[in-house]
Amino acid sequence: MSIATYTTDDGYTLEVFSSLYVDWGLRISKEGEEEDVFYHACFLSNESHGRKPNEEAGYDDWDEAEKAALDGAGDAFVEWDEDDWLEWLKEEADELLEACVPECN
Repeated sequence: MSIATYTTDDGYTLEVFSSLYVDWGLRISKEGEEEDVFYHACFLSNESHGRKPNEEAGYDDWDEAEKAALDGAGDAFVEWDEDDWLEWLKEEADELLEACVPECN
């Protein structure tokens, strides 16, 4: 199930998706190519991606929210929405392409 998709100026489409794994998948395709140039069903760790401190519950930074979650606060984190994923994809697109698509280097 696709969560967010971002297409770079040079025609690469990066898609984050949910799979049967705990982590998040990443698919990279290139405009004009039939096959994906990169696909991994659990490429993005759920420990680093997909959640953020719940500011509405008073958790402003990661460490504070993590400590509260370990102490049993079920509301310390909230899931990223599509806008959060899209912002992350835009910020990380160059690095993801460099790491995952050798011909981009």
